[in-house]
Amino acid sequence: MKKRFICVLMGIVLMLTNVLSVNALDVIGEDAIVQPPSETISVLKKDMLSGEITQKNYVIGAEELAAVSAYEIPVMGDSVDPNIIVGGDNRNVVVNTTITPYSAIGLISVTFPTGHRVIGTAWLISPNVALTAAHSIYDNAYGGWATDVTIWPGRNGASSPFGSASSNDIIMTQEFADANEGNTSGVANTGGFDWALISFNSNIGEVCGTISYGYMTGFQSCSVRVSGYPGDYYDSNTGYWYQVESLGMITAMDGDGISFLHDADTDAGHSGSPLLRTDTNTAIGLNYGNNGTVNCAVRFTPEICSVFNEFINESMIFG
Repeated sequence: MKKRFICVLMGIVLMLTNVLSVNALDVIGEDAIVQPPSETISVLKKDMLSGEITQKNYVIGAEELAAVSAYEIPVMGDSVDPNIIVGGDNRNVVVNTTITPYSAIGLISVTFPTGHRVIGTAWLISPNVALTAAHSIYDNAYGGWATDVTIWPGRNGASSPFGSASSNDIIMTQEFADANEGNTSGVANTGGFDWALISFNSNIGEVCGTISYGYMTGFQSCSVRVSGYPGDYYDSNTGYWYQVESLGMITAMDGDGISFLHDADTDAGHSGSPLLRTDTNTAIGLNYGNNGTVNCAVRFTPEICSVFNEFINESMIFG
């Protein structure tokens, strides 16, 4: 298994890394209405300007679920650590990163309190909000929360066709934070909780485009693509980064149903990349690592997608 981080140059460390309607109400009899139970997803939020960290609960009820849709597909199980080549390496450099979905996938540079800088992948889901892996923006070995995140969507060698944007806020799940509290030896594997949202200081997604997200109601071995910025495609002579994609299949879900297992080839740096259905280019998950045999991705659920929706609304930049 390859290491999660690849040292590149002095202090630069590589880490990698909508669509069945949900019933809002159940009606019993003529006028008896039963509200489905609410679920709460707890997150921690860091204001990148002030450094303040706050806790927030997103309460997911009928109204929020009604705004999310999914792929109706018939459930398996398995188990789920980051990014490997499965069999032969079938990755290819993306030649044209100015077309979707590649234009919305960006190289991110993440700075930590110790001064370490890591490189990973994130992707725009709204004009100013992107998704990435939580372990790309939080690591106790480097002082905890990132102090700055910059994104270059569609970065291709020397070309940054859409410019860059800097982070305003970051959120990650309470489960990820709890699992890594006091852990100074790296990042704990939290599987399906390894996701983070970043808001940026400009509506760069209006220029580079965005990627739609959704969830699958169960397991099916469907075709997927993973595209991002792996460290082994970094050119140390020029300092250039290249977006690389791989095709594969979802092979199973983990035992808890919070992660997809897939055989698309990835390497350190692919953490945070979208898991895209090849038929629609809709993201149904987020690549975060491997279990020693195949690669793993956060499995999006209606509740997780609802948090995405709410954070997007909270983070809008007007004018």
